[in-house]
Amino acid sequence: MKSINYYLSEMPLVKGKFMAKTLPVNTFNDDEFISEMRRDNAELSVNDIKATLKTLVATAERLLSKGNAISIPNFMRISPAVKGGFESETDSFIPNKNWVDINCVISSKFIENFQRNVKVEKTTVPKKLPVITSIHDNLTKENIIRKDSANRIKGKFLTVYKSEFEGFSISLKSDPAKNVLIAKNDIEVINFNSKELLYNFSKTFKAPEWFTENAAITLKIRYGLSDGTIIESYVFDTVWAL
Repeated sequence: MKSINYYLSEMPLVKGKFMAKTLPVNTFNDDEFISEMRRDNAELSVNDIKATLKTLVATAERLLSKGNAISIPNFMRISPAVKGGFESETDSFIPNKNWVDINCVISSKFIENFQRNVKVEKTTVPKKLPVITSIHDNLTKENIIRKDSANRIKGKFLTVYKSEFEGFSISLKSDPAKNVLIAKNDIEVINFNSKELLYNFSKTFKAPEWFTENAAITLKIRYGLSDGTIIESYVFDTVWAL
């Protein structure tokens, strides 16, 4: 059984006090998650699961947008929410001050079952996590990433002791749920040191459909530690260019 690994980090507002931060062993993308679902129920086909998940997302979006909450027993409850401050009871929704969001509450039964099936282990991480300071392609030198051009990431502490480069985690900035893990097999590393990562995407790399021209994205570099733990650099905002 894999452990939930954590390390201690000093609390930003309380000197001398520490808080636990967890390190995920892995982050499953949709294909990997579907594969795990089929391990639990091989009677379900990949296409069946994909269709079900697609319908689940579409139905949830439709119901939430109409003001409904959704409760799935022993899993979670999600509901629409209005966020942002109001000065008085007579105030109304102001788009540049308030926003709509989604609340998610995990079922206590789900948490209880989860707690019974895990063990926790303290681990160590680099004193200084990798920091990306700039990203640009070698063609225009702008803050963009191109599929068909060499790209350069600059930063601090980009190489991590006793770790292997595992690739990137990229999310759509406007919808962080749209996330892709780009494995190291899809990346051709030209140069990698503590201050720079120069690379190309492999010719076989297929970008997800939401990688549209000038899509605002966030990127993190992923590293695999010797105990199987995955750590990531601090996030950096950039743009995907075809």
